Amino acid sequence: MDELFDKAKSVKSHDDLVCFLEAYIRDFKKNPNEWENVELMSFLEAFAAWCEDMSGYYSNKGEKMPEQPNWQTISDMFMGARIYE
Repeated sequence: MDELFDKAKSVKSHDDLVCFLEAYIRDFKKNPNEWENVELMSFLEAFAAWCEDMSGYYSNKGEKMPEQPNWQTISDMFMGARIYE
């Protein structure tokens, strides 16, 4: 799990995002019990819901929500969707 969080925090480029997504897939295969949304429909619903509420995520971190998404924002969206209910 630490590898996944480390990869998510370090996404700054396209290549970083690819490395993160590879770690994301490995984590799902290795730790599916740690994921709230293990089926595609629930994952996509959570992804959409997290994106709708993402201003709260950034507010809780004391940050302003990005006006224009960047590579890091995409990894934040994926990380949120794996556990968002």
